[in-house]
Amino acid sequence: MTRELLEAINIQAKREGYFLPVLRAIVFEQLEQNFPAKHLLDILDDHRGGSWGSDQGDGLLPAPSLRSPDIRHGSIDFSQAEVRYYTPTELKKHQLADGDILVIKSNGSLDLVGKSQLYAKHDDAPPATASNFVLILSPDRTQVNPTYLDCFLKSPQALVWRVDKQRTTTGLRNLDTDGYLATRIPLPPAQETQKEIVEILDSIGDGVWRENPHFDIRLAERAKQVSEAFEKLEAEAGHQQSLLAKLKQAILQEAIAGKLTADWRAAHPDVEPASQLLHRIQAEKARLIAAKKLRPEKPLPKITPAEIPFEIPKGWEWCQLGNILNFSSGDGLTAAQMSGGDVPVFGGNGINGYHNKSNIDTETIVVGRVGANCGAVHKTPARAWVTDNAFITAFSESCLTMDFLVLLLRFLNLNHLSYDGSQPVISGKRVYPLRTPIPPLAEQAAIVERVEALMTTCRALEAEIEQARTHAAQLLQAVLKEAFAPASA
Repeated sequence: MTRELLEAINIQAKREGYFLPVLRAIVFEQLEQNFPAKHLLDILDDHRGGSWGSDQGDGLLPAPSLRSPDIRHGSIDFSQAEVRYYTPTELKKHQLADGDILVIKSNGSLDLVGKSQLYAKHDDAPPATASNFVLILSPDRTQVNPTYLDCFLKSPQALVWRVDKQRTTTGLRNLDTDGYLATRIPLPPAQETQKEIVEILDSIGDGVWRENPHFDIRLAERAKQVSEAFEKLEAEAGHQQSLLAKLKQAILQEAIAGKLTADWRAAHPDVEPASQLLHRIQAEKARLIAAKKLRPEKPLPKITPAEIPFEIPKGWEWCQLGNILNFSSGDGLTAAQMSGGDVPVFGGNGINGYHNKSNIDTETIVVGRVGANCGAVHKTPARAWVTDNAFITAFSESCLTMDFLVLLLRFLNLNHLSYDGSQPVISGKRVYPLRTPIPPLAEQAAIVERVEALMTTCRALEAEIEQARTHAAQLLQAVLKEAFAPASA
């Protein structure tokens, strides 16, 4: 049992649970000990790329062209397949045949590149093709049963190989076709044996167990026991983590509503009210606009009483996010530029690398602008480079403390305001109207101190959850090693 194989099991388990990946891993490990292996290329009649065809035109024939979203786990979904058009010659060349296997060549997800599915043609089904992002394999039926080949290509062993043979370009993972065709597959010579192995695996998946001469059924039973125990531990850890996430959000809610510092306010009744902070911020903005150091923004509409979501303490003020800060974009860098120097490079997901120059020379707050980390909040050191995947947050430090603003932005969860499209993206104009409470400057430090104390407890709980997960993973790995031992003895 290698680390890579265990990683492949974990990846597949996210989509189908642990039992079937563990079962396939054990079975194909034993088959590898009992039968010779052949390269994938050597057991194919043909392999080719798909074709996207053309838009509708005279003399062209329609056919659904299958793409990666249409290739499901265990089936092909025609319901959303886009119809494309081909000349009669093109359709004959690219039409799928019964028993072909479709393989995803490009995708952004690690486990989807190389994902495969057997194509079974029904008599009443129209001719179908596959897009140019799909690899089509035509098995040599004199050597391999298509269902057996399809079964192996769904195993963790195949995923280990696929992960190793993927290249990345601009966020996409691409299958190395030549390398993929060189993968070695354990192949029982008799196709009846191949077919029987698939049937046995299918029946076990359906809960029907029976002895067979191809692999030890006791190991399959052990795989089920271990998988169920591991999933139970994982589910409990996930539940605890979900509760912890809700607790952290509740802490932020209590802090931003002023409930964590009620006793502090009672002990400090004469602090400067937040209304004075807002006056100073507006005066500073007006000065910067007059000096042409800040671009004037369209005035935000006033907050009506009906728009206030909860009560805040006396001395606090409601305002809009655009009243207290400004966003500006960072500067892009290539991957090569992020491979040297000692200046950390910040994007939406935090530090992405290091550069030899900085574009900010003071501690600041950056907010993810685009992609999966849209709305994420990070604080930089005094010297850093902020990329164009993040916003640089400008604000008056005489009116807001940086650590309080970090808490506030995380509470506001800016990601929920992102635009839907090819990827999430937020803009300053979209988040500036957000309503937010502002406490007096002196109270901001007290809020940060109390939140940090509570978050320290949360981090300790997170560590306990992670330790439980690590223990569960070690248990799974230990039992799998034990299960593999007879096959390698």
